[in-house]
Amino acid sequence: MRGPETVDTSNTFTDLLESDKERFREQYKAEYNEISDGSALDLVESEFTNEIKPAFEVFKAVKDAFHPDNEDGYRTEYEVSFTDPLCEISPNPADLLLTETNRREANLCFVVCEPSGENSDLWPTRINEIVNIVGGHETELLEQIGHSDKEVNHVQYLTVTLKEEYPDVQFRHLQHGAPDEYAICTVDDDYEPEDGEDAEKEYVLRYEDGTIEHGKLHSPLSDGIDYKEAKNRDVYLSLKAPPIISLQETLMSLLTEQHGEVDEPREFNRDDFLNRFRDLCLVGPVGEQKDTVFNSRADELLEIAKKSGILIYGDSDDIHENRDFRAMYKQGNTTAGLKHSVKSKIFDSRIQNKKAEMAFETVEDQFQPRGGYESGVNDF
Repeated sequence: MRGPETVDTSNTFTDLLESDKERFREQYKAEYNEISDGSALDLVESEFTNEIKPAFEVFKAVKDAFHPDNEDGYRTEYEVSFTDPLCEISPNPADLLLTETNRREANLCFVVCEPSGENSDLWPTRINEIVNIVGGHETELLEQIGHSDKEVNHVQYLTVTLKEEYPDVQFRHLQHGAPDEYAICTVDDDYEPEDGEDAEKEYVLRYEDGTIEHGKLHSPLSDGIDYKEAKNRDVYLSLKAPPIISLQETLMSLLTEQHGEVDEPREFNRDDFLNRFRDLCLVGPVGEQKDTVFNSRADELLEIAKKSGILIYGDSDDIHENRDFRAMYKQGNTTAGLKHSVKSKIFDSRIQNKKAEMAFETVEDQFQPRGGYESGVNDF
């Protein structure tokens, strides 16, 4: 059983006096034991369906919409430069950087992909994290996009979410905490054209609310961009993609390519994984700082894959060649078998942690400290 300290993100348990910690532990243990593995697994699967998959679908829609082969997106003259802008300076919510340049100026657009409107009150906060970083690093951004001879003109910030999740969002409540250059767009995978519109469009990325000052970006987004018109094969992931998505995409790409090329296509070295992950992420120019961030994330993913049983490693007799890892999945189609293996094993590995989170949340809501909190005592 995982202890309450392992899921105490709010320091509620940490700040309790020792006498109260014992009471908290007892209540936590009782609550934990009441939660079945099945109910925890149901919640893990629900999070994947309602949060992880939608956010990834939004990410794919945006990166495909702004590919040069997409006629609608090409009208904006904006393209995806790279994922995870300024991640080497500080972790931030930006998933994609779109850029448009002319003879003298560069226009930047930072995109955050949100799975739903459930936490829309936090959207301005997440956007402002990016604003605070961009302000002092425009020179680095210009260098990274290959236009250090130009000046930054417009800087746009976009939140993109699913259309079906947007009706519950009240933009007037969001705009007070957001920068002036902030707007919301939606991804609609069941678009029904109005009279006079292109009846062939079914998948639309469209402007909803807020301010987009640059006409080149505003007009096509207001009309709607059919994001299924082209596929951007230069980028598949962001560094922040959840492990289940990153491992599925990276392992599938790596092992599929190795079939027919090597005797043991399921086996690979750390550098093979790192290089393939880098190719899929399109992180842009890599300096020492960004390289450190990237390598750290790749190693985190490999560690998760090892702990969940997706990969075997070390001196295992099941590794036939002199390689670091071997992917474990049932015989048959590599794509289907591997994707299912990654998903099911990560789901299973999350059960105990999810039970801990559920138990902690319940006890945290009900617990009444008798001796106050350590932080309160130490303040005097």
